[in-house]
Amino acid sequence: MKGTTYKRKLPSGGSLVSGIDVGKDEDGKRKRIFKSGFRLDGDADNELTRLMQELNSGTLTKPDPRTSGRVSRPVARRIRYSQGGAQDA
Repeated sequence: MKGTTYKRKLPSGGSLVSGIDVGKDEDGKRKRIFKSGFRLDGDADNELTRLMQELNSGTLTKPDPRTSGRVSRPVARRIRYSQGGAQDA
């Protein structure tokens, strides 16, 4: 598998990005995982190394695109219902 680090130029400044190829999907398209926001080359390289190690050991998981609010609201609603709280639609 391949990995890369590069500088992304933004109007607000630049940040470094680490990315790895994780294979291909059933349609033959490349699947990649990126992590960004690094200020130093060494930090981006360390993250790239960590991602590659996780990929090679089989412990790399796909990031969840949902925000914590989108995940926690249904959970809080279920807890409230199970405790006999007000039931809103």
